[in-house]
Amino acid sequence: MRRLLLFSVILAVAGSGSLVAGQAAASAPPARAIAVAGPGVGMYPAFDPAISRYAATTTSATGGTLEIAATTSDPDGLVRVNGAPATTPTTVVSGLSEGDEVSVIIEDGGGTTAYSVVYLPAGFPAMTATTTGPVQDGYIGVGLTTFASGPSFEALLDRNGVPAWVRTGIGNDFKRQPNGELTVMRPTTAAGHTGTDLVVLDEEFQEQHRLRVGNGLTDTDNHDAQRLADGSTILIGYEPNGEYLDATIQKLDPDGEVVFQWDSSGLEAETLNPLLWPQGAPNARIDYAHINSVEEIPDGTGDLLVSFRHFSAVFRITTEARDGLGKGAVVWRLGGRESDFTFLSDPHHGPCAQHTATWTGPNRVLLFDNGSATLGQSLAGCVDPADPDGPGKQRALTRVTEYQLDPEAGTATLVWSYVPGNTFSFFAGSSFRLANGNTLVGWASDRTTLATEVNAAPVPEPVWSLSVPDNTTSTGYTSYRVSLVEHTDEIEPAVTVDLPEGAVYVEGRTPAPRWTCTDRGGSNLAGCDVDGLVDGHLADEAGTHTLAIRAADGAGNTTTVTRHYTVLSGPRPDGLIRKMGGAWRGGDAYGSASDQSIRHRARRGQKVSSQWLVQNDGESAGRLRLAGTPSNARWRVRYFAGGKDVTRAVSAGTYRTTALAPGQRVSLRVEATPTRRPRPGSARTLILRATSTHAVASSDAVAVRLQVRR
Repeated sequence: MRRLLLFSVILAVAGSGSLVAGQAAASAPPARAIAVAGPGVGMYPAFDPAISRYAATTTSATGGTLEIAATTSDPDGLVRVNGAPATTPTTVVSGLSEGDEVSVIIEDGGGTTAYSVVYLPAGFPAMTATTTGPVQDGYIGVGLTTFASGPSFEALLDRNGVPAWVRTGIGNDFKRQPNGELTVMRPTTAAGHTGTDLVVLDEEFQEQHRLRVGNGLTDTDNHDAQRLADGSTILIGYEPNGEYLDATIQKLDPDGEVVFQWDSSGLEAETLNPLLWPQGAPNARIDYAHINSVEEIPDGTGDLLVSFRHFSAVFRITTEARDGLGKGAVVWRLGGRESDFTFLSDPHHGPCAQHTATWTGPNRVLLFDNGSATLGQSLAGCVDPADPDGPGKQRALTRVTEYQLDPEAGTATLVWSYVPGNTFSFFAGSSFRLANGNTLVGWASDRTTLATEVNAAPVPEPVWSLSVPDNTTSTGYTSYRVSLVEHTDEIEPAVTVDLPEGAVYVEGRTPAPRWTCTDRGGSNLAGCDVDGLVDGHLADEAGTHTLAIRAADGAGNTTTVTRHYTVLSGPRPDGLIRKMGGAWRGGDAYGSASDQSIRHRARRGQKVSSQWLVQNDGESAGRLRLAGTPSNARWRVRYFAGGKDVTRAVSAGTYRTTALAPGQRVSLRVEATPTRRPRPGSARTLILRATSTHAVASSDAVAVRLQVRR
């Protein structure tokens, strides 16, 4: 069992520059750092303020949680994690799934930069990139598999090997098609079929539909497929034919009907490597042709350029009858036992066990030329030019070659090649000419490098490479093919907020909501703007309010989430006063007792009574505190609630009602009696005040004006 490690990568890189005399050191850009930690977690590439995207490698123990430590040396700087200000040095982000991105936006004296950390699937390998020259814009499409047991992945990588999109699962030949679609080959889901399906994805990488061979054929192979501008599809496969396994090609029209079909039967004698497949199975058949690439030649003929590894040859095949050739005719063979070309300027005399033949210009063909050696079942597969019909030769050297063909003269001139010299991809691999003239190479079974972009110089030099460290172990990774994928992020950012639509709060008790802005798709979350907060809280005034959160990514995609909520006024007392049985005074003139009063006149020893009524005029329930003027030497004052003497509490201002619902009332009886020796005409005013105990307090007062009769 592997030991789980708590792995933390922390690397702060400060801006640098020369200081002239008299210039303060404080003028240097702030130092920034981003660290990622957790069980089994690593991060690549090493942090550099100029690099905006990072990947967090994980294990099954990571559990969807990352610890993100992001800092700036600017004391006035601000760090936002998933759109919200970071309140602690380390932010724990949980609930992550493969491909999720944790956004880190740093705002400081050096400006504002949006960073992202991609949560990788468990087992996805760390990668190392080296760039030494200009490269073609675009992402790198890969289908990673292990050399032993282990998970497989589809991914769209940036030039640092950080995915813009990633998925756990077997996928092959992830690419942008001539008709503009994104496709990948995945295991078939159709009963009665074997092999794979061509899966068409939308721009958010969601599966749209699947295509597979028809017309009685049952196997669609994962090595290659092509979707043409008119909606047609070219698929390849293998079908049993006695003791042999024939290579097949089909062309489907836009409605999925088979309009062209070809197979390799009758060409068995051309094989240089009659490999039994599947190896060791009792029903193994001879895979004598082994088709591995197909494309329609872009010259208007509809002919196909097809690579056969076990023939060490590339065929041109018609799909329509033309120029005296029948439908499905082999126009010519480039290489192999029956090559129609003599190779000029080529020290190795043509291709050997090649992959990925592509048309780079009129009669110009680019090949990933694997080379071949006797390995296990596989025989040496290079044609001996001195004995084309004899046993194959070995050449344990892989190169990329480009030939200029002259079909009339029967010559193939090597016009360009890239030969690293120490590389042997004994199976799989790819090479594609890019728009900038460079060539993208996928090394497949050679584990030293996953992919390389080389320039167009006569002696080409790598300008970029991507590798998997320690990829020479039994658990190393390979990608059958790598391709350049032009892709624009069309995935809208996501916004979450813990405020339900139509929420109701009471003034003074509105919360500080929590929210996140996140993004996937490779362009990074650019901003998370929140409108409707006051000092981090929802608005506190009674009424209807709106909270709006707008997330934007670097590609211009936006998402706005709006929540409406209501703030109710708190408990609001409204006091009224009357003589017992008399008319009520007060109501709605909150806060002042000046015009909310009644008058009593009494002789010595004569008790006068009033009724004090308090109603909750607020929009929410709550308790009210009642306070009344206490007795003095000339007047005795008593307060009763429901017949209970509550004088002490009311006089002290500590009497509290039960919680009153909106509109609910409470009543107190107020008794006042002149005491001994009052002077005739002497007066006293009792102030009776009700106050809410809510966070946003309000009060109302009434008065009882007392006078002694003569």
